[in-house]
Amino acid sequence: MGKRFFFLIVLIIGTSPLFAQLLHPDFPAEEPTSKVHWMNFKEAFEANKKTPKPFLIDVYTDWCGWCKRMMATTYSNPYLANYINQNFYPVKFNAETKDSIYFKDTLYVNTSKGSRPVHQLTYKLMGNQLSYPTTIFLFNELKNQANIPGYLDEKNIEPILIYFIENVYMNCGFQEFNQYFTNAFLDTAKLNKKVALKKYTFEESERLNQKQKRKWLINMNTDWCNACRVMKTAVYTDSAIAAYLNKNYYYIDFNVQTKDTIRLMNSVYNYSKSTGMPINTLALALSGNQIILPTTIILDEEMKKLDALPRFYTPQMLKPVLHFYGDDAYKTTTWDDFRKKFKQ
Repeated sequence: MGKRFFFLIVLIIGTSPLFAQLLHPDFPAEEPTSKVHWMNFKEAFEANKKTPKPFLIDVYTDWCGWCKRMMATTYSNPYLANYINQNFYPVKFNAETKDSIYFKDTLYVNTSKGSRPVHQLTYKLMGNQLSYPTTIFLFNELKNQANIPGYLDEKNIEPILIYFIENVYMNCGFQEFNQYFTNAFLDTAKLNKKVALKKYTFEESERLNQKQKRKWLINMNTDWCNACRVMKTAVYTDSAIAAYLNKNYYYIDFNVQTKDTIRLMNSVYNYSKSTGMPINTLALALSGNQIILPTTIILDEEMKKLDALPRFYTPQMLKPVLHFYGDDAYKTTTWDDFRKKFKQ
């Protein structure tokens, strides 16, 4: 933990080679307007001292037509711009600027010659992979970096923003998440082929459990959580996952901000605004006051918590966990030993 790592996300659709990024007649000749509230590095670092957020850095040049197109289209989308303004410090960085720039307490200048002089900071951020535009994300307290070269339209940038803001990157690679994101939000044909997942309320599960003992799986989510929606729509409805849950678990879809009163095990849980984030108090009880969304809670037949799985899980990640508890393997073996055998 805490070590800096660098990775590159390449999108096959929407990326553009450097040689194709010269000014095109269809591109706007004037600097296009953007609804994103762009900052310089000094402003972003000062703001981050007070309220830490990831950085979104738009690396551009004055001669780059695709940069202008992205500014006029993607960053002019009011919904995306609002999401970026709320969740990131957006920095607009000219890769050929003559300005001297402090970046993480180090001064960078432009000593290059020629018609297109590249700034020292550009090389620092991009190495020799110079491509414009490039979108750079600094996240995890600005210790980690991801570079996405090429033009990004609204469709392509949306899952990337969610991937970093909702901490999906901590559990899952981007290409895999993007596949499930597409299935959840865009590919309705695939959704129609999913196995129907049986859903229960807390009250139903408690009543049915008196006659037929089962483990419980509680999917903690809320309406504004996009990663939650992807898990609900494209992960829990995976054919193998849904079939196993239907047979071995009571599956409960739990919106942690529901205003409904929930009665469970002789206790009453209500919607409360006294915790900072408006939330149902059952979510606090289940999570131990550590609200991370999405979170998968697993209870045994006596409604005692066996595990809590925070953040996004793919079907491949979730399946062995479900079997570990659903098959009672946790009673006789360790998770590491079970996982090795399960893979085999």
